[in-house]
Amino acid sequence: MLQYSLFWIKPDVFYDKSIPREDGSGLKIPLPKPEDFIAEIIWELQKVWLEIKSERKYLVSREIALKHYSEHEFVYDIKSRISKQEFLARYMVSDYSYWIVFYWENTIKLWREVLKNIREKYLLTPWFARYSLMHASDNPVWAIEEIKLHFPEFSF
Repeated sequence: MLQYSLFWIKPDVFYDKSIPREDGSGLKIPLPKPEDFIAEIIWELQKVWLEIKSERKYLVSREIALKHYSEHEFVYDIKSRISKQEFLARYMVSDYSYWIVFYWENTIKLWREVLKNIREKYLLTPWFARYSLMHASDNPVWAIEEIKLHFPEFSF
């Protein structure tokens, strides 16, 4: 089945020269610079035949971020004293992020598998994944809504 999907990332989060990385053999793995990391993600998309339809780097408004996370249940965190939606939205608006719309057969399932590998390769700990350093649409209906939200000029 042909599908669209949306992916976003805050690549600067992955680039911290002060944190040593290990690949299991004791060798340090240098984290890529943000622009190199984006290039690697695009390469991963192309390797699995996903067609890039649009891309951009932009600073998301708080209003858009809250709409983006509107599907999250209202869960209030006593420790931080904010809802999960608000917590994720605050992170999204904290700096520029990079957005890609892509398309192909079974896009969502295929890309989520690739995304898992990218997270395993580059995230310092699985804990970071909880803070929405990167996002991929989880279903075709929501993917269309997210694309319309972040790429209002996009035509399907």
